[in-house]
Amino acid sequence: MVKKASERVWRTLLVKGGNFINLQVKVIREHVLHIVCEPYHNLKNGKETFHILKGAVLVRNTELDADGHEFYMIFNGGIYDALRSQAKHVSDGIAREGETISVMQGSFDWGLRQTWYMTKETSSEDLDAYSARIGGVANHLRSVRDDDKVKAKEKAVKATSPRDAKKRINGPSRGAILWSANQRLDKRKATTRRISPRIATRAWDLTSIADLAWGVKHDLELEVNQAMRWWKDGRTLDTDRAEAMALRLEKTAGTLRSVSIAPYSRRGFPRIADDLDLAATHLRQFKIPWVDPILDRCRRAFLMMDARKKIEEICTTASRVHKAKIGPTAADVWNLVRDLDEVIRMLFENGRPLDHDFKNPVIETKVIPFLTAVRAGAIGPDGYNAKIVYAESKAAAQPL
Repeated sequence: MVKKASERVWRTLLVKGGNFINLQVKVIREHVLHIVCEPYHNLKNGKETFHILKGAVLVRNTELDADGHEFYMIFNGGIYDALRSQAKHVSDGIAREGETISVMQGSFDWGLRQTWYMTKETSSEDLDAYSARIGGVANHLRSVRDDDKVKAKEKAVKATSPRDAKKRINGPSRGAILWSANQRLDKRKATTRRISPRIATRAWDLTSIADLAWGVKHDLELEVNQAMRWWKDGRTLDTDRAEAMALRLEKTAGTLRSVSIAPYSRRGFPRIADDLDLAATHLRQFKIPWVDPILDRCRRAFLMMDARKKIEEICTTASRVHKAKIGPTAADVWNLVRDLDEVIRMLFENGRPLDHDFKNPVIETKVIPFLTAVRAGAIGPDGYNAKIVYAESKAAAQPL
């Protein structure tokens, strides 16, 4: 069974070049899947030097070495690289349904964020945009038969209008309905994995641990946004409330640091955790005006992780096309260009990159140039080039 591994243990595992290496890992599934807790540098494979990075995923190969030992593949890029490698083992039907559900859940997540700031002063354009997107999900689910999907559809229909039965703008109630709808789609994801014996154990485990990590991200993002509502709603803090909020932020930071799997453990989560600790310090010193800008920086860091996930999806699609050695259809290329446009929109807010005030901003200098190269590789004069699209999209994801 896949579980949220929390204990570090030592395992001696066979990796590339016939090397048995004693590693500190978190075990996701014994003898199948491990997450590396600490980096190991300057390892030798004959004359070649290689490294195993913190957060790397080790996946047992289906083959054994000449001595009958289990051989582990190293994915230093983390969960997304491992998923790309194992994707060929996943049933296409299940994969397509999982992707569709993820898109719908993305819309529910977006709608949930809108409800946090939804008031009677919200513009009609914003309310119409909310209704259109949630209504689109409800329409997509109109002919489903699975019970969990039916329940999700019913909730989507109910949440489509931002107004409650008394015709009041009621963001909290709409948010609760959308959260419940997402839970139903989570149940459907779990069901599809249970009922499909064609899903290889490794691919199942990788998908499950990716879902667990993303679930942690989603829940802790909600924590940060709820903390920010103290200022949005015009409330004031006394010292007791400030201490309670400081403890809550420190707990959230601790949870973020407990996630070992890359890429979460290398960039997004540690940076957000540091900012939350800083916010907690300011709360204890009662420097209240300093807290909201820090939490807003955390909010935008979470949004950057959403953009990275979208770029990783682009990279995965390009990888499949490249490995299959087949040309994409015109519709495939159009969808890629549309996805690129969406990613760029996700990386900017009010005309500025999300990381405009970060210590080391990367969006304009280290992400956008690679996304521009992806577009050129997709619709350049020589036609679609899967190798370029894959390589440049992978490079675009790394800094986020």
